[in-house]
Amino acid sequence: MKQYKSKNIIIFLENLFKVATHSMKSSKQHYRRSKICLRILSALSLMLLVSSHSFAAGSYTVEIHKSDRVMLIKKNHVLRKTYRIASGSGGVGNKTHRGDKKTPTGVYQIMYFKDDSRFHVFMQLNYPNAKDALDGLKHETINKDEFGMMINSLKRNRMPDQDTDLGGAIGIHGIGNETEDRLALHKDENWTKGCIAMRNKEIEELRRFVKIGTTVLIFD
Repeated sequence: MKQYKSKNIIIFLENLFKVATHSMKSSKQHYRRSKICLRILSALSLMLLVSSHSFAAGSYTVEIHKSDRVMLIKKNHVLRKTYRIASGSGGVGNKTHRGDKKTPTGVYQIMYFKDDSRFHVFMQLNYPNAKDALDGLKHETINKDEFGMMINSLKRNRMPDQDTDLGGAIGIHGIGNETEDRLALHKDENWTKGCIAMRNKEIEELRRFVKIGTTVLIFD
């Protein structure tokens, strides 16, 4: 039922987006109507983030707090494990475009595991999500066709386009070859290009808690 509601919201987002973009091309009255549509789109995208992610009883969720450099593993809202992490070297604030080296903030899902990554293990998230796509559209980082393709991918529970100006390949990974210099950097700095990094042995342990579809909440 939750998945059915999520798809209905995405379909409504697509239709509302078509109304908004059509109105922008016509009269001032229609332009005002398009602004209202975009506000509704913003609200619905937030609804989509909540409705399309699983918080089922018994499942683990991952919380990442960038400023505190911590990852919290929770089950039924009870803290089970804490890890120290590093995030994007671009600093606080949400990721808005490729190359800003920021870690995005919002609600995401684990979509893919790569156990032979150069960073030991890589868990890819479904960035950009619906809100990222809408923000990108509003700020003209992506065009309406790219927005439409992203929404279409989300509707099918697939990875959104990773090759737009919003960037991609955001996830959680290890350090890789844990040299003395790398470990010192990891301890003291946020060093990634936008991903979340943790020690190799820690991401191996995290792998036992999470699965495809696990919710990951990222906060500043």
